[in-house]
Amino acid sequence: MAPSCTKSTKLIEFQFKLLHRRIPTDKFLFKIGRKENENCTFCHSPSESLIHLFWSCHVTSSFWKRVTDWLQDNLSITGEFTLLNTTALGLRTDPHSKYSFQLNYVLLLARYHIWQAKLEETSPNFTSFHLYVLLNQEMY
Repeated sequence: MAPSCTKSTKLIEFQFKLLHRRIPTDKFLFKIGRKENENCTFCHSPSESLIHLFWSCHVTSSFWKRVTDWLQDNLSITGEFTLLNTTALGLRTDPHSKYSFQLNYVLLLARYHIWQAKLEETSPNFTSFHLYVLLNQEMY
């Protein structure tokens, strides 16, 4: 689905690695001796797993809340709209939605933003993410 919502090879590669659990978390890096501990990069709680990093960490949860609010305000999504952890880790499939590709693209960019923040050892920031989305409007 990533190739359907973006032409960016770096985003397609990132999504592939994420879906196949090939994104190295601190838990894995600690296990192979590349990190001193396995604590979360953002909240410093023990054991940074993929689920924790991209979903259950209180820092990323707060970021996803801001993304969800922004999507509701800007895509005119009606009714109950919530992100599930499968949405945060994979792609949202709704073939009847006229916003399906745009939504998947924004969610992919959000996941990539979280990953970049981890690599830079900063926290995901909605303001910089929003600017990144506006500068990378390659949707088709």
